[in-house]
Amino acid sequence: MLAQTYPGREDDWAHYQYLRPFFEDSRYFRVKGRPFFAVFHPEQLPERSRFSADFKAWCRRDGLEEPFLVGLSDDERLLHDGFDALAPHSLNVALRNYLRGSTRLLHAFRHRVLRFPCVAISYQKLSRFFENHTCDGVRKIPTVVPNWDNTPRIGRRGLVLTGCTPETFREHLRVSLAGLQPALDDNGELVLIKSWNEWAEGNYLEPDLRWGRAFLEVLRSFPKAPAPQRRAHAQGAACQGR
Repeated sequence: MLAQTYPGREDDWAHYQYLRPFFEDSRYFRVKGRPFFAVFHPEQLPERSRFSADFKAWCRRDGLEEPFLVGLSDDERLLHDGFDALAPHSLNVALRNYLRGSTRLLHAFRHRVLRFPCVAISYQKLSRFFENHTCDGVRKIPTVVPNWDNTPRIGRRGLVLTGCTPETFREHLRVSLAGLQPALDDNGELVLIKSWNEWAEGNYLEPDLRWGRAFLEVLRSFPKAPAPQRRAHAQGAACQGR
């Protein structure tokens, strides 16, 4: 994996130059006319306020709308540093809530003695710990997770969600959308999906041999509620990230 480094403003400028043709493209996903730009691990940025101010200023100078900056994090200080919204990694939130006390010890025992992966847990059991229902879809964007198994990438150090089916995904979506507010503008609320095609992490929406298009059909059935502008986008497909 490539190291994630932040050499400084010159590097930020080079990154903006790379992104500008995408921001200019009429097909690029926008929020209130602003190009959507998600930043991975934004809390690691050494100068967050300067970073966000620079990106917005550079866009204005080039005649573009300011980017709608989304931090893939639950650090609310980002909202005071020029970011427009947060999108917490809900799986990390769920694991943090679930792996406490004796539960953490149990998984450690299974991993070290019984040779299980680091964490192997029922998707249905973990789903109530995600906290997506606390997201309004405007300033705090829920991230839904259809499935997960990253042992092909990192072996027994990995995480496995068992029992991932289209129906458990349907229930996860239902709970995750419960906290969304009525649409505030033409774009409505946002929902992120983690992910479209992370095959090495067993985390995907693309059709497969087992379920065919079933996961996509579940997604297609949402939303049922009267918020016609609500849109869901899969990370890695509709979002540019750093």
